[in-house]
Amino acid sequence: GGVQSYTITSEKNLKFLFMLDKSMLPSNSSFSIFLGVLGTTGLTAYFGLLRVGLPKAGDTVLISGAAGATGSVVAQIAKIKGCKVVGTAGSDEKCRWLKDNNLVDIAINYKSNPGKLLSKAIREACPKGVNVIFDNVGSEFLEAALSNLARGARVVLCGAISQYNSQGSSLSTITGPRNYMNLLVKRASMEGFVVFDYRKEYSAAIRELSY
Repeated sequence: GGVQSYTITSEKNLKFLFMLDKSMLPSNSSFSIFLGVLGTTGLTAYFGLLRVGLPKAGDTVLISGAAGATGSVVAQIAKIKGCKVVGTAGSDEKCRWLKDNNLVDIAINYKSNPGKLLSKAIREACPKGVNVIFDNVGSEFLEAALSNLARGARVVLCGAISQYNSQGSSLSTITGPRNYMNLLVKRASMEGFVVFDYRKEYSAAIRELSY
């Protein structure tokens, strides 16, 4: 994995490889930048938000794991697109970092707002409802977010780290949103995506992310 000049792989894994050249590098940068914002992290944020979330200026975008590698890039793109950005994170320190760096308009510490308190905190931050949800977490966050949908909202399923990290995770222990019928009532959509599906567009996305 990573950025390298040579690799040995199987034919079935070729779809995961992407050829880089120096013309794609921003000035005064090295190829290591493709391990971060111009790599899978940034591309996941780019395609998930812009191709699946379809944000419009004035929309409210809610991001779980907003202080993480992908979530923080989603926040920046949403800001550039003229959206109100609300992010959740797991500590006051992370929330301050999001605010101090102007990545979000409102930061919510989900650990200080467990259960129904999280839904209330989102409702207070998004009184007109949420237009785009970018979910990296799943579980309680997703349920709280679905309680605050605006009509025609788009829910982007990027990951479910709460499930990956739970002890003894299996199909029998993974929890889903009990209020999924809100998708019907609000005429909303929920869609998952895999960044590798957009590999033919990587070059164009990297150029845009480089600006």
